Parts: sequence; structure tokens; C-alpha cells
Amino acid sequence: MAAWFRSERMVRLAVCGAVLMLAACVTPPPKGLEKVRFDLKKIDPNGLEGPPAGKREILYQFCVPNTEARRLEIAELDPTARFESEVAGRAGCTADEILVHARTGAPNWRGRMEAVAALPYVKSIRRTPYGAVAQP
Repeated sequence: MAAWFRSERMVRLAVCGAVLMLAACVTPPPKGLEKVRFDLKKIDPNGLEGPPAGKREILYQFCVPNTEARRLEIAELDPTARFESEVAGRAGCTADEILVHARTGAPNWRGRMEAVAALPYVKSIRRTPYGAVAQP
């Protein structure tokens, strides 16, 4: 009985060790991407989603403090960013914030989005409810 107990215990320890090693290999998503409120898995490396004959880029929005410094920071991180004041948008901007529109269909879209999402003052990134731009 003692030998059986030791061998079962060794198997359990080996399984637990293997699970821990596999868990250590899993790369966590970049910090901030939990703020993205739409499915990034559906977007291809070119920033497009949809069927091959109808690929479209995704338009998205977020809020930032309405200061020149923050607008310059966002514009530097994402040259596609466009600002719209006095509009809450889907992101729910307050009176002290400005709505920012951006898109996925430009080079390095994922890196730009990750950089914006990592900013502490960006609370959420939401898909824009109106149509995306079709790609040929």
C-alpha cells in the first residue's frame, strides 16, 4: 500500500509540475488590452475583418483628458487619431475629456492600439457604431 501511495503521489506531483510549467509559458495579453471592448481575434494582421470579398477596417473610439499635452501624446502614438470635442460618444466622455476616433486599417494598428490602451487615463476603447471603411 505504501508503494502505491508514493507512486500515485509522484504522478500527481509530476502532473502539477507540468501544469505549472505550461502556465508559465502562456504569454499574458499586453497591459491595457482588457480596456478594449470588442473582439480583436476577428481582426487580421492588416487590421481588417470580414469575408475575403468584403474586408473592412474597424473604427473605434476612446476618451482622453482634453488638454493639449494629452492630444499631442495621442497624436504621436496614433497618427490616424481624430479628435471630436463636446461629444460623449460611445466611450462616454465627460465634459473634461475629448472623444478620439481611430481605425485599425493602417500599418501597425495593433501596436498603436496597445500603446493607447496602456495609458492610465484611457478607461475603455469601444468600437464605433457606424460603418467601417471597405477595402478593395
